[in-house]
Amino acid sequence: MKKRLLCLSLALVSQGSLASPWIDAGDTQLKNSIDLLVSYGVIHHPVNQYPLMWQGIASDLVDIDRATLPQEVMFALQHVEHSLRVAKLKRDSGVRAYYSSDAKLTQGFAPRDKAKAGLDTYGLMTSENVSAKVQVNYQRDGLDDKTTNYDGSHLAVLFDNWAVSAERLSYWWIKQ
Repeated sequence: MKKRLLCLSLALVSQGSLASPWIDAGDTQLKNSIDLLVSYGVIHHPVNQYPLMWQGIASDLVDIDRATLPQEVMFALQHVEHSLRVAKLKRDSGVRAYYSSDAKLTQGFAPRDKAKAGLDTYGLMTSENVSAKVQVNYQRDGLDDKTTNYDGSHLAVLFDNWAVSAERLSYWWIKQ
């Protein structure tokens, strides 16, 4: 009963949601495009922090002399601009399922599949200065013996160029 109520609440929350102010840390192709734009001087804001916010990158993309950019840089620019448009969509919610014959702990910033099978669901709401994401993850035969966790959830308040947040991150170590 609790699980049904939680899923129903998540579905209702996700109906009127907006996109996240952060770039998905697991999107290595987007990060590569951003790094190429930094190398060519198109993006001037620092991009070596985590989490990386869209705010600085979006402001750098406003006045660009496209005529002087090589073809591969134009492709990277179009990739970043498309990703920014997607990030500005008014709704964001999703479901991700996975299965593996062995539970293993991967390295990196992408979601960690630390169980043999699992289902991750999320709903995201963002206003002008506040972002909230509720993520509920179910797993079977996990490395940490948990069946439910909230890794990936956050509540953040933006103040100009600053963000104050409370987050539930997936940890890389396993509690014994």
